[in-house]
Amino acid sequence: MINVLDRPYVEEELVETVEPIDEGVESIEVKKLLPFDWRKLMILGVSLDDAKRIAINLIVRELVPVYWRKLIELGVPINEAHDIAEAVARYDAAKKCPNHEQKELIKRYCPTICRAELWRSKLLLE
Repeated sequence: MINVLDRPYVEEELVETVEPIDEGVESIEVKKLLPFDWRKLMILGVSLDDAKRIAINLIVRELVPVYWRKLIELGVPINEAHDIAEAVARYDAAKKCPNHEQKELIKRYCPTICRAELWRSKLLLE
């Protein structure tokens, strides 16, 4: 089986076609996941928007259980912990602001979120 990324022109295509990944990420966990390069999906024929969306969903999928567990261990109810974890993970991965219900949960559990080291300074301001 031939690896598409082994072709000699692939490196050039990566450099020329896409912008760099955002360096302003606050979360250490997200920085660990950023080596997943959505640009590789583009080489396989996935559109730019779809490649970014897939990459974001993969990052969120990895982060939510980690964040959820931290919140559960600090006493946040299971369902609410999941909603908060998803909001923070989506913010970390895509700078997506939480919806109204998630904002209310974040406000209610603010001290716990801080103790879990999941607070993001701009999470509620945007």
